[in-house]
Amino acid sequence: MKYIQTISMLLLLVLATGCINDDMSECERTYLYFSYKGDGVTQILNQKIGKVNLYVFDSENHLVQTKIVDQNELITRQSTRLKLEPGDYRIVCVGNPYDNTRVSDLNAGNMGNIQFAHPGYFDNTTINTNDSLYFASKIITVPDTYWLRDTIPFSSSHLKMTVEVRGLGPAPNGGPSATLVVNNLFPYTDFTNSAGGELCSYYPTMTYNESRLNMTARFNIFRIGNENPVTIDLVYPSGEILHSLRLEDFLLANPSIDITKNEVLIPILITFNSLGVIVTVPDWYIEELDPKL
Repeated sequence: MKYIQTISMLLLLVLATGCINDDMSECERTYLYFSYKGDGVTQILNQKIGKVNLYVFDSENHLVQTKIVDQNELITRQSTRLKLEPGDYRIVCVGNPYDNTRVSDLNAGNMGNIQFAHPGYFDNTTINTNDSLYFASKIITVPDTYWLRDTIPFSSSHLKMTVEVRGLGPAPNGGPSATLVVNNLFPYTDFTNSAGGELCSYYPTMTYNESRLNMTARFNIFRIGNENPVTIDLVYPSGEILHSLRLEDFLLANPSIDITKNEVLIPILITFNSLGVIVTVPDWYIEELDPKL
């Protein structure tokens, strides 16, 4: 019975791939399934990842194949197929590499020297955010039979941040009256999913909401630890720093924000009033943590 089931499965694979020739080397017989469960046990790949850039390296870390897996393929299959000769390969996947992501040095021969980052890092121009990036890497061995099925698990390469400012009026043009500068951030992540590089500043886009009388910025940064040198400055157009805070201090004061998780939001509320400046988390974040409130 087991033998019949095995034969049936192989027949289905052959029909699915259209591999009916004697020369099986022309068939895509490496099946790679993508998986992302965030911080739980439920598959949330399609909710979080809409595009995958896939890179195949041989045993000596030479790039041998690339492929873009679009949203349609992710939704319908959550997988892709490759045509690979028998041997050892490293599969590297970058999830959600859109306009705010560029990959460089693919032929570096060392995973630690291949980087993905905002184009501004490579062009020496302003960085305002990163894409919501995810990363996966796995070594596979294609056997002499060519048939292989494997799962590629993703993890997050980014942290989401929001900064809301209340108590400051708009600029004369109706826009935000101050800009946001986030200092001492990593500029890139490499193909080992390690953030690095000479620390730099991001300049997130601030918008002013006339009905709510607040300014907000939403952006992504590469992953950091609880102990970090990141500072957040509110700056007037004149260059004067209106207020500055250390992210490490903010995380210490708000232990409910666990930046070791895959899915993380760091929400910061800065309020100016007659008593001075108050820095806390917004009410909506507290309500999400405890819906009974």
